[in-house]
Amino acid sequence: MPSQFNPAVNSGPIKRMEKLTSKFATANTLAGAGFTIPANTARIALQPSAACHYTVRGTATATFSKAVAANEVFILEPGQHTASIIGDAGAIDVIVAYMK
Repeated sequence: MPSQFNPAVNSGPIKRMEKLTSKFATANTLAGAGFTIPANTARIALQPSAACHYTVRGTATATFSKAVAANEVFILEPGQHTASIIGDAGAIDVIVAYMK
């Protein structure tokens, strides 16, 4: 995965982007952390400011879920928009791009 979000690489025209700070100190979903997912969003690209973990089933922990390095872009496919995310060392900033 590229270290910076590039819509040409990560596919799909961007509907909207947002950044929220100091989120995911505890496991939460995007909506639970205050992000607003637009209707008819297909894929969601996320770029965390620090290392984190996420899982599409259950609750994310710092040891049980998929690891993501700081500034590594990861994609949530349709049906995964309620994934649980947690920052490894506490709250993190996250840039989110919603794609058609």
